[in-house]
Amino acid sequence: MGNGQVAPAAPLPAYAGWIFRWKFPTLTVVAISLWITLTELDRLIEGAAPQDGGAGRSAAGLQGLEAYARRDSWDIWARLHPAAVPEVAGLLVIYAAVDLLFALSYFLLLRGIFRGRKWVTRLVIFEFACEAVESVFMVFSAGHPGIPFLNAPLWLAAYAKWAALLAVVLFAWADEVLRRRLRRRLKGVYRALLFHRLNLAAVAGIAAMALLPIPGVSDQLPDAQRSWAAQGLGEAHWWWAWATVLAGTAGLFVLGRRRSELAWALFAKSAPKKAPSVWWWAYGPMLLVAGLSAAALARRLPEPPGVGMLVVIGIPIAVVLASWLIKAVSPSVEPTPRTRDRGRAVAVWRCGDALACLFLVVSGMALIRSFSAPLALAAVSGWHLDWGWPPVFLGLGWLAVLFGFFAGTRLLRWTWTSTTTGPLAGLLDPRVASGKLSRNASWASLAVSCLVLGWYEAAPDWAARTVGVPATAVLSVLAWTIAIGFLVVQLQEQRAMPVFEKFGLRANPIVTLILLTLVVTSINGGDSRVHAIRQSSPTSANERRLELDEYFRRWTASNGGCAISVPGTAAKVRPVIFVAAEGGGIRAAVWIASAFTELASHRCGSTSVVLSSGVSGGSLGLVVAQLYGEEAQRTRVTPLALVTRMAAPDALAVGVAGTLTRDMVAAGTGLLVAADDRNGWQDRAALMERAWESAAKKLAEPWRPADSQTGPTGALILNSTASGIGCRLLISQIDLDGSSAARTGVAKDASCRNGGTPLSIDLMSQDACPLAMSWSTAAMISARFPIISPAGRVPYRSESGCSPGNSYQAIDGGYSEGSGLGTVNDVWPLFQEELRQHNLTVGAGGTYFAPVFLYVRNSRGADVLTGPPRAAGELAVPLLGISAKNLQSDASSWLQRLASDDDVCGPASGECAAASKELKSRLGGKSTVVLAPDRHPRIDPPLGWALSRLSQDELSRAMDTETCRNEGAGEDCSEFARLLHVLDRGSPAAVPGG
Repeated sequence: MGNGQVAPAAPLPAYAGWIFRWKFPTLTVVAISLWITLTELDRLIEGAAPQDGGAGRSAAGLQGLEAYARRDSWDIWARLHPAAVPEVAGLLVIYAAVDLLFALSYFLLLRGIFRGRKWVTRLVIFEFACEAVESVFMVFSAGHPGIPFLNAPLWLAAYAKWAALLAVVLFAWADEVLRRRLRRRLKGVYRALLFHRLNLAAVAGIAAMALLPIPGVSDQLPDAQRSWAAQGLGEAHWWWAWATVLAGTAGLFVLGRRRSELAWALFAKSAPKKAPSVWWWAYGPMLLVAGLSAAALARRLPEPPGVGMLVVIGIPIAVVLASWLIKAVSPSVEPTPRTRDRGRAVAVWRCGDALACLFLVVSGMALIRSFSAPLALAAVSGWHLDWGWPPVFLGLGWLAVLFGFFAGTRLLRWTWTSTTTGPLAGLLDPRVASGKLSRNASWASLAVSCLVLGWYEAAPDWAARTVGVPATAVLSVLAWTIAIGFLVVQLQEQRAMPVFEKFGLRANPIVTLILLTLVVTSINGGDSRVHAIRQSSPTSANERRLELDEYFRRWTASNGGCAISVPGTAAKVRPVIFVAAEGGGIRAAVWIASAFTELASHRCGSTSVVLSSGVSGGSLGLVVAQLYGEEAQRTRVTPLALVTRMAAPDALAVGVAGTLTRDMVAAGTGLLVAADDRNGWQDRAALMERAWESAAKKLAEPWRPADSQTGPTGALILNSTASGIGCRLLISQIDLDGSSAARTGVAKDASCRNGGTPLSIDLMSQDACPLAMSWSTAAMISARFPIISPAGRVPYRSESGCSPGNSYQAIDGGYSEGSGLGTVNDVWPLFQEELRQHNLTVGAGGTYFAPVFLYVRNSRGADVLTGPPRAAGELAVPLLGISAKNLQSDASSWLQRLASDDDVCGPASGECAAASKELKSRLGGKSTVVLAPDRHPRIDPPLGWALSRLSQDELSRAMDTETCRNEGAGEDCSEFARLLHVLDRGSPAAVPGG
């Protein structure tokens, strides 16, 4: 227009208002975020257990269908440790407030859904009123727990709420018009999500890793985010994470708009598709060949490609050849165009935009999950926890949740009006066939995704360490989504290849073919090279180990231990400690390293442990304690300090990167790319081992058998599991069954039915395949908990000898027995006989040996006593009976077996029996000692391979409590504190047998 006038923007079409809706999705994510907050608060509340034993109670139990049966929760909370009572009361108040907000959010959602239905709306209002009554009386009861009549309105309101909810469902189902409307809307949502299933998979994958409020493994990503609290917005990983989220949101938006373009062409225009082209079926093979060429030129190809490459190249070729044959024999008929349905096209359009916004919102929800519980705990404990950045991160999370969809729709509205005319006209507009700008946006997204995948393939250590755990997870998922989505978009305007049209398909099943490739390449365990354990130069045989009796004699001769006087006699008793370290990732490693640091700080703690059995992270902590235990006395660099350094995010980051990029490429294509110029192919387990070695250099040293100077841990037995056959795999520093001499024929370790330890395979026996491995590799064999650390391929000897094709798939030792006590129980009879033989030779006034079984458990619940069972319905009895099998192999059952068979004296030795009884009396009347975190409202450290400063502080505080620091070793102290007191008060023992 002339005179400098600007042409007015074209008016928005009528359906634009529906595309730009933001209130309903915002209310939905707010409700979910509040529910996540409630579950995190409830974990804190349930984590507190009464002093006299018994399990803790959850606040959700007061509002559920068992509200009446749970009315005794107030009595249980009143029996908590005095310091925990006000904390739980404060958490209940916060829980009630958040629950009221949650009720308000879903009340607004239901009122919108059932608008115009008077009776249903009234029921929804009544349900909200019941929720309000619950919250009010929960607050009153928390402040006045001793008033019983306050409990009645609470459980009455709970049952009224559930009755109202049931009535809402019944009324909605009885209303045929409403039922049809809901079914129609749900069907529309399902079809739209199915159209954007690739974007949905990306959002759902990140949400599953970050939001599922399940204790253990799912706590890894939230705890990684809590590590940002130390430096706040100055933390580089924080900036990487949000830059990745914003880039990912943009990438999903581009992919969603290109997919919506197809939906508009199909449903709004009924446009026919183009004839299929074969050239895009070279997309996957070309990318693979390009990667192979780049790796070869960079000299990063230490192994020839495996058969997976033939599969990746062969499947597209097979599709093309089969299509040509079918087309030659039976020409295909063009499918009937779709019926015009602009409403469906608009729904797909809106769904694609909403998923892009949801990706940003999910990132905010992740911050809410990570920081809600720490801030609530800090509030009720007088802000004893570090204050500062956590409120900022929590606030940023809520900003993303509250305004993510609003800001996204406003931005989309602006881009719509700004791209109607001018040079940006038609850019990513689903109503317009993609032009040059749209195609360039797609190519740019592909280029970025390939660069990300190439970065993690060529330099996984550097890439993962630079961006951190959350950004690595997001980048990897998004890179694959964009790379695969690009091919889907390029083929979406074409008809399906004839071979697929014969099966009635209208589109090429790209994702299905990729999944088929992964399945085919994993048949029979896939390429054994991918997850073969890391070894140095091969050896002809495993190193000879001391047999158990010889080891015990040498250990007693070189370790004086403690000699405790026995009242009424001239005899003394020396505790001989057997340690079992429970699995639990780096949390277990920190806990067991902390335990040995405490033992080393007492007079006889470093010379009293004869044997240690570890599982998973417990094995890693034991290895560090043995390697650095004696050195710590000279350098003051404790095992705990080194394991704490190993708990940095580096190991978890490379594990996540390997899981989602390198190992997936290697397993699916057979392309094994070296991570650097010095080493060959290394999977994610090997990369994690290298991260550990960078924190503790001695872990790179070769594994060695035990000698008389084994350090504070005694001889180590690291426990793994052979997947498929279920046998335990043992990496033992001592010969447990006299297998020092090599055998001929088929080795006994081809099956675990024979040998010195039941259902176990000794990987280090003389007739086993020789293993030349480092300490980090030995620990990792015990700690391979899928999916972050893969099953390791450990060769076994067959009739044809040792070959890569014959190998165990070693997984985490916790799959067979997670406490380490099972192995201690199996080898105890052998040690028991040695202790008895020694005690038979002790003269009057000599020193007797007595066992102490120390179980180092890093998870809570060791002090929980199960109450009397309640009668169950007859139909439920078989299901409840399944738990009996698990109980019989639980750690408590192993401890009972060991305690009942701890006699090392025989019937004729009264002085020996008195000595053993004296030691037990000082430990609380039994020979078993359990070291486990106390049951206070605390953040549970995750079951994974990284710990934030907050989680480390929680474990440190728990150890202070268990050692009764500043309280002595009185009656109220833990079993471990009593053991430390014994080791401190005992005098150094004389030469054994004296």
